[in-house]
Amino acid sequence: MVRGGDLIYAHGFGRVRRDGSGDEVTPDTAFPSCSTAKPLTGSLVMKLVERGLLELDRPVIEYLPWLNYPDGGDVSRVTLRHLLSHTSGLSSDPVFPARFFRNTPASLEEHVRLDIPSYKVIAPPGHVFWYSNPGINLAGYLAEYLTGTNFSKLVNDLILAPASMSATSFGPALLSKAMVEVEDAAPAPGRPPIPYPAGGAVTTIRDLSKFAISHMQGGALPQGRLLKEATVNQMHTIYADSYSRTPRWYGLTFAIDFHNGRKLVSHGGGGFGCGSTFVMVPEEKTGVVALFNHPAGYGVRAEQILDEILGPAERSEAKPNGLEEVTGPLHAGTYRTAWPCGYYPTEIVVRSSKDSLEARVDGKEHKLTKLDTAVYVTEDRTASVGFVPGGRYLMYDSDGIGLVSAWPYRKS
Repeated sequence: MVRGGDLIYAHGFGRVRRDGSGDEVTPDTAFPSCSTAKPLTGSLVMKLVERGLLELDRPVIEYLPWLNYPDGGDVSRVTLRHLLSHTSGLSSDPVFPARFFRNTPASLEEHVRLDIPSYKVIAPPGHVFWYSNPGINLAGYLAEYLTGTNFSKLVNDLILAPASMSATSFGPALLSKAMVEVEDAAPAPGRPPIPYPAGGAVTTIRDLSKFAISHMQGGALPQGRLLKEATVNQMHTIYADSYSRTPRWYGLTFAIDFHNGRKLVSHGGGGFGCGSTFVMVPEEKTGVVALFNHPAGYGVRAEQILDEILGPAERSEAKPNGLEEVTGPLHAGTYRTAWPCGYYPTEIVVRSSKDSLEARVDGKEHKLTKLDTAVYVTEDRTASVGFVPGGRYLMYDSDGIGLVSAWPYRKS
């Protein structure tokens, strides 16, 4: 628990081995961070933006002329801002390549050259929020490529060392005896993929708390700065909307949410039998950080903890509505999934009349009720369709999907 500029509570529970053996877990026990590594990578990239080595709105292809994008993708328009906000249109990785788990891990360049072209493009850049691990990996590789410095060393030199995060690493420290046991990292137990900007850091509660304090202090450190205040504000600004019944927004490698009148800047992570929670309330300089190796993951209720600590908000942060008012005739039509998958409907048909909006999903008819300017829910509130500005895409959110992003559909 972080408040002001201090770590006010830190405690470990259990032992490092799942059978109850080994050392007791402490605030200095190392855990895989999973996707909470993304803000570390984002901070590194933004540090290079501050130094003028990168530009947020310059096409990535101008830095990497050899970049081969998936078929159908317009790589000429993809920018760093798109990659950091998950709006590049690049799909996430369905499976990790086996070479990620070998004793000599794959290089980032190998990942970008061999894996990026094999993924899918679900929308043109800037249209749809679609959570993409490869997009963050590409941003991390861009930092490595332009500086000529290995990503793990670069993030250590520019972010981890200045913040005194000496127990955090994107490198082989994963195998440290100080790390908790991780049993579910198939095909090589205990060895999550590295180097991996989207989720390959190992860290501790004490180190992540230092990172949270700096971001809530506008990038300040006890000595010097991690980032400029304007840079931190950019990272904490909304650039993407999931258009779902459970609102989800995203800045630059940070998730943005609103809870009981407070703006939360956060990131979570899960996978390989472990998980992480990282939630900040920058306006009140209060945060909750948790790391765990329970296979269920996402088990820390940070919002409830914050409610108990902070009480009612003195003033309410306004939630953003959809970016444009939706009119039924504009969005009526047949939408097909932008990424075919056996788990979700392949087609959604939206019909509009003078007084109503209806949708047919998997042959079942639903009357839609407006939730906000762009999102409509079914009568039983188990699903929603969100209309993305421009009229070409909708986002489908349903009980049981359990994704960071709602599922994208393209008008046919």
